[in-house]
Amino acid sequence: MNSVRESHSVPRMIAGSGPLFEPGGNGARPAVRLSRPKVKSQLHIRYVRPAAVAARPDLVARYEKLLTAAEYARMRGYRIEERRFEYLLSRALVRTALSHHGGIEPQRWRFSETAAGQPFVAGPEPAAAPRFSLSHTRGLIACALSDRDVGLDVEDTSRSVGYLAIAERYFAPSELADLRALEGSKRRRRFFDYWTLKEALVKALGSGIATGLSRYSFDLASQGIRATFDPSVAGDPGGWQFLLHDIGSEHLLAAAVRSAGGEPLHVEIEETVPLACRPPV
Repeated sequence: MNSVRESHSVPRMIAGSGPLFEPGGNGARPAVRLSRPKVKSQLHIRYVRPAAVAARPDLVARYEKLLTAAEYARMRGYRIEERRFEYLLSRALVRTALSHHGGIEPQRWRFSETAAGQPFVAGPEPAAAPRFSLSHTRGLIACALSDRDVGLDVEDTSRSVGYLAIAERYFAPSELADLRALEGSKRRRRFFDYWTLKEALVKALGSGIATGLSRYSFDLASQGIRATFDPSVAGDPGGWQFLLHDIGSEHLLAAAVRSAGGEPLHVEIEETVPLACRPPV
């Protein structure tokens, strides 16, 4: 049975090669683990608001203890304090999310990067670890975990952006036409729908923006979310499931997950503060 659970609100739209999903459950719920024996295809998203951690120097000190020497050096290499804090919090988020799944202490995880700069689990037991995708924007950092290829993007929809100029460069003709047919806040919102979905998909594919976002287009007019690939792109666009989800009034989240042949997808979305409820390591 398809299900979606969230700690505050429910996803606005989720679709793919399988059926559409309806919200499942509400209110408080127990801690969640990605349990392959019970649900074969899962998407677990955790997000944190930096403002919730900024006033907690005790947590910041604990996050720093989770980093490897190389990660700590990289963090200190950022000249802007906000970027250092963002890097530290994103590492704490992914480490604790992975530990929630695998029962390994957060400081033991090791990471490497693909040629496109995307991080992945290098140890311990990388074959048993879930795939993950990180994304950040002003006021929000999020991490998605899945047993399948996954990509995640979050955007601050309140920020000032020349969305028509960006759309003319990165959107497919059908998407640009859809955007121009709308006005005001609806046009602005549709831009962010397309943008976050494109970012999430290229992350899941491991390709990146440089490969050309216009090669991947979306249809949001029909029921659900449907993707189309340019003939130059290998793979079946029907082999993906997508999520669009509002986090409050200023943030939008999109995820792309490789489909498991129409298999039910169990989705859980949770706001968190890493290590806030754990004793010091």
